[in-house]
Amino acid sequence: MTSIDNTAFENCSELERIIVESGNGVYDSRENCNAIIKTESNELMFGCKGTVMPDSVTSISNYAFMGSNLTGIKIGAGVTSIGSYAFTDCRYLESISIPDNVNSIGFDIFSNCNSLGKVEIGDGLTEISDYAFRSCYGLQEVVFGKNVEKIDIYAFVSCKNLTHIKLPSKIQTIEEGTFSGCSELKAVEVPAGVTAIGRSAFGDCTNLKDVYFLGNEAQWNKIDVLYALNNEPLGNATIHFL
Repeated sequence: MTSIDNTAFENCSELERIIVESGNGVYDSRENCNAIIKTESNELMFGCKGTVMPDSVTSISNYAFMGSNLTGIKIGAGVTSIGSYAFTDCRYLESISIPDNVNSIGFDIFSNCNSLGKVEIGDGLTEISDYAFRSCYGLQEVVFGKNVEKIDIYAFVSCKNLTHIKLPSKIQTIEEGTFSGCSELKAVEVPAGVTAIGRSAFGDCTNLKDVYFLGNEAQWNKIDVLYALNNEPLGNATIHFL
């Protein structure tokens, strides 16, 4: 075996063991990890419910765990990047901690992880990708690392059980659709450095009652807020100045 398509194991939800025979010159399953690793690049190509990630892995490929029934995974200490769709449709994944060594993640990375209740984002990430946590219906808590500067469009769209969010201090723009469809969102803390709020950023957040702004009223009034474009819940909320 010298090549494998990126989607070869897509949605093999019950798969628990993956073993590459010793002597393969391209791939390996080092340390009995129950995964396929590209030997030359140390990229984890495919994992499963039983994967234990070696610290020698430096990246996780696109689609690597897509559709797996894993309930948890410890991301290795050597991983610096995670590809798009890497954990999409992992419907039994309960929590995830992205360690400080990870500095980039692809789009749609955890979308449709319905059991995901808590996310911890390390200090290595500066950007949360498009649709990263789309339709994570069980998500209730997000802890951002101190270096997050940008949350891309629709990153938390339709996270229906998210009730409160504390945005990272370096954010300047709340992008289009970021929290659209978060129907149980009740409170949000906005840093003083925010200068723009995009269309539908809080669209259909029908229970949003309180916005805690870490600045003064004059600063808030300077923010470019597209109220007319499906941000009515933000306009109807009580603004608290801290």
